[in-house]
Amino acid sequence: MKVRIFAVLVGMLSIVLAGCGASGVAVKQPAPGDKGAVFREIKADEKPAGENAVLVIEASIKTHQDGYYLLESSQSRHGKESYPFQYSIDGQTVVWDVAGVKDSQPAYDAQGKTSRNPEARDGMKYILEKRITLKTGSHRICFSLPEEAYSTTVDIRVEEGRENRVEFKPVYRQKDFPVRIPTFLKGVERYEVFMNGYKMSLVREDRDGRTDGVPVVVPTA
Repeated sequence: MKVRIFAVLVGMLSIVLAGCGASGVAVKQPAPGDKGAVFREIKADEKPAGENAVLVIEASIKTHQDGYYLLESSQSRHGKESYPFQYSIDGQTVVWDVAGVKDSQPAYDAQGKTSRNPEARDGMKYILEKRITLKTGSHRICFSLPEEAYSTTVDIRVEEGRENRVEFKPVYRQKDFPVRIPTFLKGVERYEVFMNGYKMSLVREDRDGRTDGVPVVVPTA
């Protein structure tokens, strides 16, 4: 029985990583002259060269504070000083560790009712914003959260002559009491992706289904 349980857990993790085609290991930052690199991180004042364009990548997640759940593993990154965000763009993979900041939002609204803000109450927030340069045209991005066994894949088109922006917005799971509303304290359910302000359809989405323990694959394209 233990062998079967272990095999299921390994299979779940393999599916999530396979969705990104990534190993989960950060790669070295390509040198400016590396012609084999798909993308390269740049500074705020750095301009793209040749046929390249700028793409700003944004993502965030709010987690409970360290120690909030007594039975959670001490190895969990929830509520810790930093949190990993993994991206794979056309096969080139990077893991960015983002520093967290304590974030406190009111638990009740002005009328004294339970706030419907998904990020209400105390927690730790991690906000990613990176600027990269890559060729104009079509690209496939896989965004994953190793800590959540979650990944999503989307196809984008990078346009010339503008600062392109792709944003990954978290949608949190719901609590049932005293009212049914989403809250970060229940963990992230999925991410919505916006490219230059427009909501994108997902190529693939893999997540660890909390109800039956089986990964849920949701093709939307």
